[in-house]
Amino acid sequence: MVNGAPVTVGGATIPLPYALLDRVPLLQFGRTAGRYMPLASVGLAVLAAHGLAALGEGLAGRGQRNALAAAAALLITVEYVIPYSAMHGGQRATIPQAVEALATLPNATAVLTVPVGTARREAMYYQTAHGLPLAAGRIDRDIDPVPGLLPLARQALTPDINRLPAADRETIHAMLAHYGIDTVVLLRDMPLPAELDETEQLLAEVFGAPVLADARTAIYRVDGTTTASGRIVTIVDRFGQMGARRRGEEGTLAGDGMLYIYGPACARATVTLNLSPATRTLDVIVTADGARQVFPVTERTDVAFEIPLSEGIAPVELSVYRRGRTTNRTAVLHALAVTCADE
Repeated sequence: MVNGAPVTVGGATIPLPYALLDRVPLLQFGRTAGRYMPLASVGLAVLAAHGLAALGEGLAGRGQRNALAAAAALLITVEYVIPYSAMHGGQRATIPQAVEALATLPNATAVLTVPVGTARREAMYYQTAHGLPLAAGRIDRDIDPVPGLLPLARQALTPDINRLPAADRETIHAMLAHYGIDTVVLLRDMPLPAELDETEQLLAEVFGAPVLADARTAIYRVDGTTTASGRIVTIVDRFGQMGARRRGEEGTLAGDGMLYIYGPACARATVTLNLSPATRTLDVIVTADGARQVFPVTERTDVAFEIPLSEGIAPVELSVYRRGRTTNRTAVLHALAVTCADE
């Protein structure tokens, strides 16, 4: 059940028992089958303890009971310790040399780790060596320390994440500097090999050669003196995940999400979303700068609105609801365009 609702075998999708459980009221709030693993583990542990006690009652001597306990401990070691060690290569965690050298790098004040949002555990461990503030320092979920930082950085520094326009080099530097980021650390063992080549190429185009590097990491510096002339635009859902045209596919707006725009050259921006509803007519609710607007969507409708950019940043809340209801719905995002209203 913990494998989720469906499993794909030979191109065919087969529903698993969790697909039914996920539709039970209240239980559906779990959102993922993996959350039932701790509950099942506690139950199995209690059953195993009762079974071990029953076996011990049938043994006459103390030595036999000690042997039974030792055998149980050995089974626990085989079941948990050995697979966990093999999963991590059986190696002790070590700090890369480039990260240790980062502690002595002049004028380094704050670090962003790439891939953005997927290497928090490693980033926090490496922080014990370099001691600098991190752009993200939690391991359970993306928590944006400053609204827009992680979504915009992920959009700018992840190759081919979607078909939104790529930002120019100067705008990426200016955006990171705006949030106080002056150092970018690439973890070379995090992306898949093909993605690593693309990521290294992108970072080289944006930042140039790394100032520090070893087999596991590469460290780049942000030029805080650049002036941004372009824009960085991204859409994320309410959990901070990319929601717009991932990997060249049309994306979705489902329920609540956020649109982030970075464009310090603009005083006001015009946003156009080309949407079509999945079911019937929907209302798209746009909240920006304290103002709330409601747009009806039928088929391939353009939703256009104008918003101010305060200090170059505009967070926009997007909500999709069925007309006259409070039920979240999904709309297909066909196109997203952002232009300067004062151009």
